[in-house]
Amino acid sequence: FHNAQNDAFICYAIVNVPHRAFFVPKVPALKRIGPHTAEFCDIAVGLLLSDAHAERHGKGVRLTFSQSTSHRPFFEHTAKALQRLGYVHEKTYTPLPTTDSNGKVCEYLRLHTFVFGSLSWLRDLFYVDNIKVVKPELEPFLTPRALAYWIAGDGCWDNAGLRLSTHNFKHDECVMLTHMLSRRFGLECTVQKQKNGETIYYRIYVVAKSMPRLRSLVSCYLDPSMHYKINNKRVIV
Repeated sequence: FHNAQNDAFICYAIVNVPHRAFFVPKVPALKRIGPHTAEFCDIAVGLLLSDAHAERHGKGVRLTFSQSTSHRPFFEHTAKALQRLGYVHEKTYTPLPTTDSNGKVCEYLRLHTFVFGSLSWLRDLFYVDNIKVVKPELEPFLTPRALAYWIAGDGCWDNAGLRLSTHNFKHDECVMLTHMLSRRFGLECTVQKQKNGETIYYRIYVVAKSMPRLRSLVSCYLDPSMHYKINNKRVIV
């Protein structure tokens, strides 16, 4: 296992050693003790930086991930990766109905991973009092593959750069993320203020001159349906 910075939590993660005995249905969470591959940790961290959730369920933690049916290719790309790694059933996902903020009925796809007693570290990394936050301990887990999944979930091409919709994070947390992106990858980023009525949000902007570097980092991990986010293709987000 790997001790994170300041021993704040323990991540059970090793590379390319699948322990399939743990990754089957109807195994109690406390018996699912990992270890977890680096690929899964990358995917989980990237998704949690965007719209996924790490939920306490019974005696363990599971990852919940959903996408609009308009992003079905990315959802299926992620589901297949998690299936290959042994974290979800091999199944066909049926669209579920929901209502957007304008009252329009639309559909989305959702998956839950199996529940693991050894995923508490992941929830501890991202949550305080059930609120998703950014902690300094995140930095060593911010890899190119994690960044690719974050971009797929929350990224958008914007004026020759990339915008990351970090609306759920506070200003100081967004600033912390820009410092991590600079130290880890040499990316120049700014924090932009966005106002919606009386509510103020913050988002991260990767400046245009850093885009070649960003593409070199994440292109091999991004699902093809999401390449428009880093290449100025005119596709609706």
